[in-house]
Amino acid sequence: MPSNAKDLDLAKQGLNWTLIGPPKSGKTHFARSAVDWVLARGKSAKAFIAPRAESVGYAGRDMEYEVLEDPEWDSANKRFETTMAATFDRQLAAWEKATPAPGVLVLDTMNKGPSTGVLHRIIREEGNDNFQQLNNRFQPYMTYALRMEPLMARLDLFRWRTGAHVIMLWHQEMKEYQPSGISHVEQDKVGGQFKTFTHYRQAMLPEMWGKQSQESVLAYSDMAFYTAPVLNSNPYRCQLHVLSDGIRQAGARVPILGDLQKMPNGVPNEFGRLMEVVAKLGGTGRPAAGGPVTEGVAK
Repeated sequence: MPSNAKDLDLAKQGLNWTLIGPPKSGKTHFARSAVDWVLARGKSAKAFIAPRAESVGYAGRDMEYEVLEDPEWDSANKRFETTMAATFDRQLAAWEKATPAPGVLVLDTMNKGPSTGVLHRIIREEGNDNFQQLNNRFQPYMTYALRMEPLMARLDLFRWRTGAHVIMLWHQEMKEYQPSGISHVEQDKVGGQFKTFTHYRQAMLPEMWGKQSQESVLAYSDMAFYTAPVLNSNPYRCQLHVLSDGIRQAGARVPILGDLQKMPNGVPNEFGRLMEVVAKLGGTGRPAAGGPVTEGVAK
């Protein structure tokens, strides 16, 4: 049966959030503020943690979490013992059926957790983590992309089934970004001969295996922000980059970017502040009765 978009209340529906940034740039702070926000509203918080040390950032919060790690993994001795992917699949299914439904699901971090779990499972199947020794050294990357796609789809479906916000935290890396459309041709030496290759403009992307997967992450995101420290801030604080600047491919489906740009001190790294802006849309994707979404946003 068809749905009607006028019934989609953005202030009540869980959103899919992606934050990308280097270590110590405010990603966990944002997720922690989201946990506090849902707990204050009587809902529960769940999280996948990887590495285990990330749990320190949530100390004192009433948040159930599952650590994703492979303590028996030993690449040097070709011991590819992994349970990360299986643990993730099992716990995600359990939380999806939980009653009452959680208010937020945090993945801190995605690249050290679910992404690494997928990669470890592929290496175990291949029996070798040196892809150059495989008959087809590109196959693991292709398999990784094929498996990350349904994983991202499952996380997106989680928020539709539960109404929970899904917050994915990624470390960043600089790589070529083909969707930018900005390319140039170079001559690279391969095997003693020069060959012509087409290269694309580089951009900050989620830390993943393979460009194809990196480009698909933002396709699932309602909000995609980059975290960065505010230089010389005292007390120390971080803020969010909300618009693409040619290097960071940020943006949002929800029409709030214009109002975020009006914040005189930059976009604060606080979940509740962003939800205030979403709520001022009246939950409809349009400004609420009384005028545009500007008053009180930057206070």
